Amino acid sequence: PDSDVVNFMLIGRDTGTMGDEVRTEDRGRSDSMMVVSLNRKTKQISIVSLMRDCYVKIPGYKNNKLNAAFNFGGYELMDQTVEENFGIHIDHNVGINFDGFQMVVDKLDGIDITLTQDEADYMELWGFAMEEGVNHMNGEEALAYARSRYVGTGKEANDFGRTYRQRVVVTFKKLMSRPITQIMDILNSVMECVETDITSNADIMAYAYEVYNYGIDDLQAYRLPQDGEYQDETINKMAVLTVDWDKAQQHLK
Repeated sequence: PDSDVVNFMLIGRDTGTMGDEVRTEDRGRSDSMMVVSLNRKTKQISIVSLMRDCYVKIPGYKNNKLNAAFNFGGYELMDQTVEENFGIHIDHNVGINFDGFQMVVDKLDGIDITLTQDEADYMELWGFAMEEGVNHMNGEEALAYARSRYVGTGKEANDFGRTYRQRVVVTFKKLMSRPITQIMDILNSVMECVETDITSNADIMAYAYEVYNYGIDDLQAYRLPQDGEYQDETINKMAVLTVDWDKAQQHLK
């Protein structure tokens, strides 16, 4: 723990409703896992996607994929697993499901996303008419974009591409361009769809003010593991990423 750094574990759960698809599992899986870090010394915000296929030590369980930790033991076990393997302390958890994600985007009257031609074609498979270049997306469309994993971005392929899309969406630059009073109103209106261990509304608003004051124009976004610092392997019939943990921890810190 470091009083000058606050680390949030942001979990996107694959439960809720998207179009005709309804997932009702109590906990679901952690399809998206990001560490959002506020550095109070540098006034810097960083977002780091953690690949769900990282082969990790899970306290109290056999080694498995990272997203299995959430399925086995929720936020508490996920925090313990991140600390055990990545070597950082998680201060708070924030979770959202399909419904909450779509609500946030719709409260913003949609967001603008730039697509490659391949991404636009893939969105057609979801049933959404898109074109290469900037597209204005509602909540359902933005969720489909963030969940797409079988098409590259032009830089990142498959699941790596999906984590890139999730980082693009979660910055919510349109939200951050609004007056702070509007941001607070939007936060209050969507909190019913958000899970968090921050129990005080005053604390939630205080963190929101911090993020707003730091700004996100120079937000740093990464993913771990980095290229060249993992191996694709099959362990116990699972396709996993075996990570160079020394390098991963150095990058994260």
